[in-house]
Amino acid sequence: MLECVIEQLIAVLLSTIPAVCALFQSFSVVPRRRDNITSLVQAALTTAESTNQEHIPPAHYLAARGGTERIKNDFSSLYGGSFLASALIVTILYFTAFWIALALLAQSSTHCILPGKEVVDCLGGAENLRKTIYAALGSYVFNLGVMVRRAFLSDITEHVFWSAINRLVLSVSFAIVLSRSEHFDMPYLFFGIAFIPRVLVSAIKGAVSAAAEKITKSGDQDKTEELPLDLVQGIDIWKEQRLEEEGIESIQNLATADVLTLAVKTHYPLRTLIDWIDQAILINRLPGNLRKIRDAGFPISAIEFGWMSPENSGNDALAQVVAGITGFAPIVAASMMNSFYEDAYVNALWSLWQTDPEHRDSAPLP
Repeated sequence: MLECVIEQLIAVLLSTIPAVCALFQSFSVVPRRRDNITSLVQAALTTAESTNQEHIPPAHYLAARGGTERIKNDFSSLYGGSFLASALIVTILYFTAFWIALALLAQSSTHCILPGKEVVDCLGGAENLRKTIYAALGSYVFNLGVMVRRAFLSDITEHVFWSAINRLVLSVSFAIVLSRSEHFDMPYLFFGIAFIPRVLVSAIKGAVSAAAEKITKSGDQDKTEELPLDLVQGIDIWKEQRLEEEGIESIQNLATADVLTLAVKTHYPLRTLIDWIDQAILINRLPGNLRKIRDAGFPISAIEFGWMSPENSGNDALAQVVAGITGFAPIVAASMMNSFYEDAYVNALWSLWQTDPEHRDSAPLP
């Protein structure tokens, strides 16, 4: 009896890991991130007000964004009831899977409080049920690895829980179908079902990308090509996958993404996100000239190009150099650099970059 009780306690503890991660994220991680971001935004707004520059683009952008209240509302929306509910659903599904697994173990036991044999017979017999449970346990192990990694990064989101639900349901469904076939007699093979989709998705994605590139080269040369995220310095395959969770799959998506929304949704520091978006804005405008620009010693930065613009510097010497590098007409290069200088979002990125939580003095892009 004691051994059975211990097994049940272990099953309960393993099942509650998603709920524990959700509670830790909601009550420990989120308040720190929320306070940090709101202090940065408030500092930028305070700077604009103290210098009598309420009309400047950064202040307009931050005010239109809702200021600190919008940040707080975003956090409440993302990590509120829906977030906790998704964690609870995963916990319940895990508990059910472990309960059935314990029923399998208890079916031959005479001193366990679980109704083992009755449950197993009701669910289709030990052999088929064993295969299904192996699939569920494989899904649990896979999801646990993802969850532990994201918990270590303090980056547990609702997407993590819904992905876990999706993987568990799909794994069990495939196992139920395959268990009816005589060609799949080894229950241990079902453990790996949860690991297969990721491999297949990666393979399919690679094949589709290669095919799309081939079609583009042989077809319409005027078709716009999507630029990959790894063109941005600092974005590797893991960061690329994380950004894809938020619907950012290309340079174009990143260049138009809201930096404050990303700061709320991801664990990346605000300055890191500012740097990525700043690079993406310039790359999106000059996709074929990155190597030339780097080789010439220019930074891949829309903020820096705005800083060097004729409208800000008072001369067009640097615009002439940019024109020579890119092959643009001088007036086109100057116009592009001036557009960065005048862009409200680029100014807002600069203002946020220059602001820290201690409310040090900063200024918008001159």
